[in-house]
Amino acid sequence: MRRTLALVVLTLFALTPAARGAGDPLDEAEAEHAAALAEVAVLTGRIDRVRGRFEVLRAEASQAAALVVDAYRAGLEVDERVGAARDALAARTRAVYQAGPAGLLEVMLSAGNPSDVMMVQRVIDQQILGDVDEIAAALDDASEAQLSSEEIERRKEDLRRRAHRLEPMLQELAILLARADDAARRAGQDVRALDRERRELSRAAEEVADLGSLALGGVDQSKLLEMLGPDGGRGCDIPEDLEQTGKGFSGVASWYGWEFAGRPTASGAIFDPRLFTAAHKTLPFPTFLHVEHAGRCATVLVNDRGPFIEGRVLDLSKGAADYLGVGLNEVSAEILVPAG
Repeated sequence: MRRTLALVVLTLFALTPAARGAGDPLDEAEAEHAAALAEVAVLTGRIDRVRGRFEVLRAEASQAAALVVDAYRAGLEVDERVGAARDALAARTRAVYQAGPAGLLEVMLSAGNPSDVMMVQRVIDQQILGDVDEIAAALDDASEAQLSSEEIERRKEDLRRRAHRLEPMLQELAILLARADDAARRAGQDVRALDRERRELSRAAEEVADLGSLALGGVDQSKLLEMLGPDGGRGCDIPEDLEQTGKGFSGVASWYGWEFAGRPTASGAIFDPRLFTAAHKTLPFPTFLHVEHAGRCATVLVNDRGPFIEGRVLDLSKGAADYLGVGLNEVSAEILVPAG
């Protein structure tokens, strides 16, 4: 009995870590596993804390971006009103010039009595000066817009600062996620939650890039727009800076407008619904398209992604769609390339 008990004690002693020795492979594996689990816990805690700070700053940056977009949109609307006012003023000026002093005098002399003279004068005033109040109001809007440009720049600077603060946090989260993934795999843990975190981080990085682009005023596309020709893409003639390829597509086109004005497009340029631009799902940036519908033609610059509705092949800016008469209609499009 004593001999049996001694054998049991000796066997248990031999199975203890101390008895196995400091370099025992099983002990090392257990220690590495425990260390990996502890590292995962620490890193997960740090990820949660950094992500929490990041989300707060991202929300603040998104609010700042909304203010910048509102400012851009207001500026575009004022530009449109001022353009219409200038056109109206030019039309009135032409009317006065074409009538000339002799023409006005002839009308006045044809009046039979003083009351007729007053009536003629009112008609002349109405015809030549009828929209002066509206024109003056639009020009006042333009002056106010000019005065508010400093406020717009302050908003953009605020957005730049906020976007700049987000960038190092994105880098820190990427590093922490990589380390946590490595530790989780060493611990034999499921890494699907970390994969979801990485996908969310990728989306957040794209959003931060858009915020940065908006803060900088967007990618400059003025040189590309110049290639649409002096009429900004209007007409069936191929612009002289572009040439045909004979390759294209057809299908249903839709449009998008002022609700997206001031926001960055997928190319980084700021969307202006008055310009002749378009969105396509896959065509590279920049691509030029010669679009035809119901006997009308326009050349557009592809600078955005879409449409994201099944069965549609092209999303035109409101300006291009209005010119072509497109609401939700079949169009044909030919790809153009820079000449030479």
